[in-house]
Amino acid sequence: MKIKPWRETLQEEIVDRQELLDLGTRIEDLDWSNDRWNNKYWYSKSVNSLCTDIEISHSCGCCRDSRLQVRPYAIIDGRRIFSDPVVFGIGEKNECGIGDRPDSNWFMKLRESKIPENTIIKIGKYFDDNPPIDIEDDDEY
Repeated sequence: MKIKPWRETLQEEIVDRQELLDLGTRIEDLDWSNDRWNNKYWYSKSVNSLCTDIEISHSCGCCRDSRLQVRPYAIIDGRRIFSDPVVFGIGEKNECGIGDRPDSNWFMKLRESKIPENTIIKIGKYFDDNPPIDIEDDDEY
């Protein structure tokens, strides 16, 4: 293998790893996990109260009733640092149409984990903007 074509990529990875080591000295409980698609998530329970942003997605793109999940995160030194736990199940895709059905008391798990109230309000707005609407087979949408 010729190292020259890989030199820049390797150098970027070294800088990335050093930045993470430095961040780990300030966030002592910093850890990482992978999801089933091998996406890496850096997370820390100590940043839960700083998580003002969210990623919302379904656990599966092909299943009609897949779980709706949220990943709260904070931007620290230009990186997304996720809450611990990384993922909260908050509802499910409406299998009879469009939109999502929230779990009853979906917000309790987030509050118990010290996720900020403004972040929980953002998630509530997502549900307001994506209500479950059942569609008959012959309906057009």
